[in-house]
Amino acid sequence: MNKRRQFIRSLLIATAMLSLPCLLTDGCTVLRLGSYAKAFRGPAAAGWVPKLPFVFAAGKIILFYVLLGVVLGTIVWGMSRVLASVRHAGGRWSVPERRYWTAFLSILLAATVYLHVHALLTYPALFNSSWRWAALAGAPGVGPAVGLIGNVALLVLVVAVVHKRRWEILGWIRRHGRTMTTAVAVFAVATGAMIMKRSAARSPNLNRGPNVIFLGIDSVRPDHVSAFGYPRNTTPNLDRFLRDSVAFTNAFVPLARTGPSWISVLTGCDPPTHGQRDDLPPKETRIPPVPTLASHLQNLGYRTSFFLDNSTFMCMEPELGFARISQPRPDIVTLGLSFLPLHLSLYYYVLNDSLGFYYAPRLRANQAFSTVYDWRYFSSAIARALVLSRRDGKFFLAAHTCIGHAPFHVRYPYSTYFAPPPPAPLNRFAYRLPFELMLSGDDFLKRAEKYNWPPLLAQENNLYDTLVRETDDWLGSVLDAIRRQGLYDNSLIVVFADHGEDLYRPDLAYPGVIPLPYLASNHGFHVWGDDGYRIVLAIKLPKSESAGRQVPWLVRSIDIAPTVLDALGLPPLMEAQGISLMPQIANPARDPHLSAYGEAGWTLPFWFIPGHRPYPYSHWALFHYIDPQSLRIYRKQEYMAGFVMAKDRTLRDDRWKIIAYPMEGNPLGFRTTLHDVERDPTNRLDLATSEPIVLAEMRARLAPFIETDAQTYRFQWRWLETARPQFEVTNPPPAQKP
Repeated sequence: MNKRRQFIRSLLIATAMLSLPCLLTDGCTVLRLGSYAKAFRGPAAAGWVPKLPFVFAAGKIILFYVLLGVVLGTIVWGMSRVLASVRHAGGRWSVPERRYWTAFLSILLAATVYLHVHALLTYPALFNSSWRWAALAGAPGVGPAVGLIGNVALLVLVVAVVHKRRWEILGWIRRHGRTMTTAVAVFAVATGAMIMKRSAARSPNLNRGPNVIFLGIDSVRPDHVSAFGYPRNTTPNLDRFLRDSVAFTNAFVPLARTGPSWISVLTGCDPPTHGQRDDLPPKETRIPPVPTLASHLQNLGYRTSFFLDNSTFMCMEPELGFARISQPRPDIVTLGLSFLPLHLSLYYYVLNDSLGFYYAPRLRANQAFSTVYDWRYFSSAIARALVLSRRDGKFFLAAHTCIGHAPFHVRYPYSTYFAPPPPAPLNRFAYRLPFELMLSGDDFLKRAEKYNWPPLLAQENNLYDTLVRETDDWLGSVLDAIRRQGLYDNSLIVVFADHGEDLYRPDLAYPGVIPLPYLASNHGFHVWGDDGYRIVLAIKLPKSESAGRQVPWLVRSIDIAPTVLDALGLPPLMEAQGISLMPQIANPARDPHLSAYGEAGWTLPFWFIPGHRPYPYSHWALFHYIDPQSLRIYRKQEYMAGFVMAKDRTLRDDRWKIIAYPMEGNPLGFRTTLHDVERDPTNRLDLATSEPIVLAEMRARLAPFIETDAQTYRFQWRWLETARPQFEVTNPPPAQKP
């Protein structure tokens, strides 16, 4: 066969062999993309769905497989020709056709199998069959062993090729020896210059502080922190930090969603005041009407920066006071690619590194692609910023990682953590129900009814603990970078969770109207219990003053900004509703007697109690539109009044908790339940009729928050009779203990 024709056929075969698994696993998903896009169609602006960006993204993915086939096919073609070649008398080489194709197909098949197997072991959440492969992907030594086998096999092939053509190679080296020596010298000089440049960039240290550093850790519940008594070693780095800090063990956020929670921290205000009522706020209200801590510190001479590793549902805006913002590009394409169950195993396996990011920049430090996310690139970006921060007199750096955010996906080596022992269910590596519900609704519920719930619920807890441990590793990496730059002692560092996580517990009432009221862990869908709203909160003062203290009283995330400013002796943040907690830091026995407001975010209607006010739209996607210029997703302002009116609200103190449910009717009526949180932490027992004085007091304290919304969105409201809502409690079987 002609050599050129052989080469072209080899490349076509290689491309086909690499692309076939992708077509088999992702072909149906790509066809479903059209149905997902149609979900965003609706009245007015929602009728526009971008096509060209998706076509471009799909084209890059297809081109990758073609390029990979060309590169791998060329390498295997060259190796196969050498290995299959025969030397005749007189030194002439020939390549028998059968021997070539035998060598080529054998090496190509082995390489393809190896790449997919190693990708499976590295990113097991990519594969639907991960349950069957759990014994391999969940074993600590299997992944490194397969990697070692692949490296040894490649080394053997290279040695065999070099040995067979050693005389030709030696002759080439003799002819080009001087050129090679020059290239090595240039490389050595360039490397030395780069090392010296990095060394010079680190010094001198002009920073005098005191600096302010906020580190947000997504979804971390305090009762899953090992320092607070959790039986698993989930948080060794956080535990170390707590020894230098003041820990607030009873801290709450007003809304268990990342974006609004961060706005509450930065403004010191509750959602009715700052206006962020859920993720993906309307374009008209994305900037809060009150000042932020970042803009306040910027006016006081601080250099401000913000780092985020997932902007799918939260996006930091420059108007909030951050001079430098590092976050993935927020648009519909990232949302679509990250939430569709695409495998793309070789695409992620090959490109998920610093070199591959040049081809696939969406993957760089982007936790939206949680199945393959590697936090080290995000941590490195923060570490580089800390090097530059040594040149600033004082700075405010804020960072948030979404590692622990639902849906739960784990990669190696975390896929080997906290797996249940035999004969318990095998590790599944992934859990992603809620978004599927948003887009497919009742069809998914019908499938979910057939699930074997006890092992799934047990494994959900394993996955959550695994991601808490991975989050803790990121936190430890950032804290170590702060220490290396000499910035730890002269910085006020706040570590906090943006919200908790609602994991299944059999004593929590789910008033659903279907036989599957729990479904999956998440946050902000309801206000029962404290798991979604109670957070980790620790403040390390400069020079670790008051280290090791614990404040047991109820505090709020809106108290963080006033506390920071008070601790540093800076002017207070105007319009902040929170208070400084410095008196409690000085004397942890001093009860501030605070009340914590809370509200639900967007939820699924089957979590509504009977008679609950419905949303003004029929589908989650119809609440949103896509901006044609930025491709960002925004909520429709015209639906916000109805959305806010349908929110469940709550107010609690150290003893009592009131929950207000908006019911159908005009004026808007709120049915209330009253709970003793000391005796009834999951809010199943309504004491509204037996404690009328307490109910009246709690209603009076909650009323200003509702009244603020009534004035903003122009509706009338009233309290309804104190009759308990008729809960239909249909819990799934209890989860197995870890």
